[in-house]
Amino acid sequence: MERFLSLFFVVCFSLSTKADEGNGFVEGIFQYAIEVDEVSGDTTVAVSSIDRRNLTTPFFQGKELRIPGVVAHNGKTYRVTAIGRWAFTRCDDIESLIIGEGIEEVREYAFEGCTQLRSVSFPSTLQWLDNLPFTDCYNLCEIRVDEGNPKFDSRGNCNALIETGENKIVLGGKDTVFPKGIKFIGEGAFASRVGLENIVIPEGVVEIEKGAFFNCINLKSISLPRSLEILRDVFLGCSSLKSIYIPEKVSKLGGGIGEVGCFGSGWSLSGCLSLDTVMVDSRNKVYDSRGNALVEKATGKLISGFRKSRIVEGVREIGPKAFVGTVFPQRLYIPKSVIKVSPCAFVGCEFGASVAVDAENPVYDSREGCNGIVETATGTLVKGDWRTVFVEGITSIGEYAFNGCRLPPVFAIPEGIRRIGKNAFARCSGIQTVIFPSSLREMGSFAFRGSSVQTLCWQGHLQEIKSYVFSDCRELYLISIPEGTKRIGSGAFNECHNLRYVSLPASLDYIDDSAFKGCPCEELVRKNHVSVLSSDYGQRQRSIREKESK
Repeated sequence: MERFLSLFFVVCFSLSTKADEGNGFVEGIFQYAIEVDEVSGDTTVAVSSIDRRNLTTPFFQGKELRIPGVVAHNGKTYRVTAIGRWAFTRCDDIESLIIGEGIEEVREYAFEGCTQLRSVSFPSTLQWLDNLPFTDCYNLCEIRVDEGNPKFDSRGNCNALIETGENKIVLGGKDTVFPKGIKFIGEGAFASRVGLENIVIPEGVVEIEKGAFFNCINLKSISLPRSLEILRDVFLGCSSLKSIYIPEKVSKLGGGIGEVGCFGSGWSLSGCLSLDTVMVDSRNKVYDSRGNALVEKATGKLISGFRKSRIVEGVREIGPKAFVGTVFPQRLYIPKSVIKVSPCAFVGCEFGASVAVDAENPVYDSREGCNGIVETATGTLVKGDWRTVFVEGITSIGEYAFNGCRLPPVFAIPEGIRRIGKNAFARCSGIQTVIFPSSLREMGSFAFRGSSVQTLCWQGHLQEIKSYVFSDCRELYLISIPEGTKRIGSGAFNECHNLRYVSLPASLDYIDDSAFKGCPCEELVRKNHVSVLSSDYGQRQRSIREKESK
């Protein structure tokens, strides 16, 4: 089952154990968390972190870290069965890691960012390796597994951790040699290995899972076998990769089990800054590479492109993430055949010169040279950038329209705009002040989430500021919500760490209890507006005004 994370990570513990709340101890340089197996009732411990409080000397002798499988504390002996999440994150001293017998599980991000780590030895007791425990371990090259392990092996000194039953490489490094019999390369198996430059995947491999070569910044070439059938989203951030050749039998690109939403599908070449060519074998029945892009034959859906791709006549749809993060060096042209553009097809893109839609396109236009893509029937700006001109007839800004873009310090949304879609300006940089028009009636959730905005200027008002609209705006320090606004939704200003000055109107009927969570002004809002605060994180409580009306 696929467990690679994207941009959105799932935090989870082992389902069979739970931490004994409040219980733990320090022994040597390690902190341990006591856990109780919910099935057997056995008490074990997990290494949760290094105890840094009393240390003034280097953590490890000789750059080698040994994690024991048994620990004694206060006269009692405990089995150490797990290494916890982020337990040794960014421990730059570690060069060699020996995981002791008895340890069964290494949890997600346990050794994240251990940049000097070169070798890992796993015990015969290892049963589970969680999400990306060795991500950003750039120099990992030697990987060994005890020969007595029934689930994993490192056959033929291949310098890889292989799930024996499935013949899947779940962890690899710079010196990995692909042994015979391998069928799968697992999620994130080689992620962030900067030593990888040229790779030949052997015949017999049928699937490469999501993120397998994520952020391998020095990877220049990769040869894929004829046996390959499924190629997930694997090349993100491979900034030195020159070309990609998709073999004949590949019938599935991108996507994963249970993935939903804008970023839960698609196949992206984002960050492949050196890429010159993408080619699909001419005998492939599912995909082709017209216009130097990856296109699904049956539907005409452009799955993925890059800075040197062209959207050619015959393409009917531009799919999710198709051009995410692309800076187009020349004019982008949308032909008349394109009748669907995914909301997040161009997230974070910049148009080098201009964008133009064919005058005969029945669905989209670029009216009056506005340098944007407009949905003709609704007047919705589907995609824009800092050069876009809001001409007459544009009445709404679509979902993800400016997401991830660089914008000018003062951004005035013109009169006539009535709606801003979800995530429309999320993660935008450069922007400091936003001026909202009096015509604005609705703003979708997450509209400015994570942007660099510092101040907000309102010409009119919204009835409701929806959930997470300005969440994670770390530079936002001053807001004055205009009179007429009635509701502030959950997390609307969540984690705005510099938001100290707030002016709220008398018209407010409801403030969600988490609306200002993590802000310096949170307690002040709670104190001064208790009558309209929800009673419990998102649960509606009638305001005094409502109660009096009864």
